[in-house]
Amino acid sequence: MRNITRLQISIRVQIIFFQIRNPSEKVAFSWKRKALAIVFIFLASGPPLAAQIGGGGVYERKTAFNIEGKRQQIYLSDSTFLVEANILLNVSADEYVAVFGLAELHPTLAQSQARLNQRIKLFMAEMMKNGIPSTDIATDYVTQAQIYDFEVSGNVAQEVLKGFEVKKNVAVRFNVLSQIDTLIELAANQGIYDLIKVDYIVRDLSGINARLFEEAFKVINRKKTRYLAQTQLRLLPQSKIYFENLAQLTPKDAYASYSAFESGDVNNSNYRNNSPTTVLKRKMKTFYFQALDSSGYDEVINPVILAPVVQFSYTLGVLFEIAP
Repeated sequence: MRNITRLQISIRVQIIFFQIRNPSEKVAFSWKRKALAIVFIFLASGPPLAAQIGGGGVYERKTAFNIEGKRQQIYLSDSTFLVEANILLNVSADEYVAVFGLAELHPTLAQSQARLNQRIKLFMAEMMKNGIPSTDIATDYVTQAQIYDFEVSGNVAQEVLKGFEVKKNVAVRFNVLSQIDTLIELAANQGIYDLIKVDYIVRDLSGINARLFEEAFKVINRKKTRYLAQTQLRLLPQSKIYFENLAQLTPKDAYASYSAFESGDVNNSNYRNNSPTTVLKRKMKTFYFQALDSSGYDEVINPVILAPVVQFSYTLGVLFEIAP
C-alpha cells in the first residue's frame, strides 16, 4: 500500500489599519481614515513545499545561528504602497580553509618550540607531496604559557613549574571539499587531531549581491502587478528603495546536534540504606547540517541541498507613490 503524506496549506489574511505619515512611521487610526494596510501571509505562494521524515533530529536541535521565518508583507496607505521581497540563495563554496591546532609541552621553551616546529614541517611536507602548494599553507603562533602542577609530599601539595606549552595553528587552503579527508589523515600521521574549523569561501560576493537585487526586483514587480490588479490603484512613475538587508550563513554556524535515546529511572525509594550507584553509559551525539527554513521566502535559488552550502538571505523593500 502506498503511503501518502498530507501537506496542509494554510492561507491567512490579516487586515491592519494604519496611517503612514512618513515612510518610517506607522500609526494606528480609526475607521474614518481610509488608509489601509493589507498584510498577506501566503504559505501556498512561496517555494515548493516538501514532506519530511522527522528522523532522530526530533529529539533535540541546537544551532549556533538562527534567522527567523519570513513573512511576506505589503503595506498600503492612502499615499504609499510598500512591497517587500525575500530571496534565499544557496551557493557552493569556491574554496575552503581548514585550520588545525597543535600543542607541545616540554620542560623548556626551546624544546617545545623545536618539537612543534618539527611536526609542522613534516605535516607541510606531506601536504605538498599531495598537491597543496606552500603558498596555500600558513602558520599562526597562538600562545606560549608556563604550565604548573602539584607535587604531593605527605600532607603538603607544592605547586611546581611543569614546563612550557606552545600552541600553533596551521591553516590550509584547498579547492575540492573531498580533500579534507586526505588532510585529516596527513595531520593524524603527525599526531594532529584537532581540526578547529573549516571555512567556506565564496569569491564573487559582488556578483551575488547583484543577482539577489535583480531577483528581488522581479518578485516585487510581480507582486505589484498582482495586487494592483485587485485594488484598481494607480501608481506614480517614481519609486525608491525603502530598506535592504543581506545575511550570510556558512556551514560552520549551521550544524545542529541531537542524542537519540530514552533511559529508564532507578527508584531509590525501593532501597533503604543501600541505594545502588548509578553508572551512566556514554551516548552518541549526532551532528548534521541544518539549512535555513525556506518557508516564507518568495523565491529559493538552488533549493536542493545535497552537501553543505553557503546561504544568503536577502530582503528588499520598495516604496511606491499612489496617484491621487
